[in-house]
Amino acid sequence: MLSEIESIVEEIIATGKLMYVYYKVGNDQRPITSQSEINDAKATLEENEPYGVLVIPDNHSLDLKSSNILQEILMFYDRIRMRVYG
Repeated sequence: MLSEIESIVEEIIATGKLMYVYYKVGNDQRPITSQSEINDAKATLEENEPYGVLVIPDNHSLDLKSSNILQEILMFYDRIRMRVYG
């Protein structure tokens, strides 16, 4: 069971699921005018390589956020480990 949990944690780290991109289309000064702006931005993001360069319009914003899921997984792993070895 512990090796299975370890492989899940390794996969999460390897696939970069600890970070996510927050992409906002439009802003207060220049709001979006149609749904196609959102669809175009989504298509651009899906086609782009991870960690590549992305040029965006001035009314869009892009943030890289981190997830605290790794800390939760490690706490879960420690609880399981203590139960197995305890």
